[in-house]
Amino acid sequence: MEQNLILALVAFGGLFIGLLIGVLVGKKSGAGYKRGQQLEGRLAATEAELEAYKQSVQSHFSETAEAFQSLNSSYALLQQKLAGGAQALCGEASGPLLQAPGAVAEESSADVSELQTELPLEPPRDYAPKKSPDEKGMLTEEFGLKKPANDAA
Repeated sequence: MEQNLILALVAFGGLFIGLLIGVLVGKKSGAGYKRGQQLEGRLAATEAELEAYKQSVQSHFSETAEAFQSLNSSYALLQQKLAGGAQALCGEASGPLLQAPGAVAEESSADVSELQTELPLEPPRDYAPKKSPDEKGMLTEEFGLKKPANDAA
């Protein structure tokens, strides 16, 4: 009886190990496994491409910011050079060229703020105003419809 029990346990153990090996081999050689590996490869490539694109965009904007800073400093230097030349060549008649760049901007912004207080602020309209209060507006059902003369009966 013990021999039959041992034989049965060995048979079930062998069957279990065989099933386990079969499942593992089936997963590795199946079409789904190969497709999953292909998708993982494509995902990794796409993530690398996205990271490279992000780096490219970041470097582009940082270079653009540096170029604008250089442009602004060149502009300020040019304005100082012109103001110095105007002072030396024209004397008192040179006018606003002798002012520093910030002073001209402050003066023009003061002019703009004065104009804003003088003008009434009203949002833009996307419709035509009525000519009289009794006139029907565009959104009424009768707008633009003319009744025939024989319906007046």
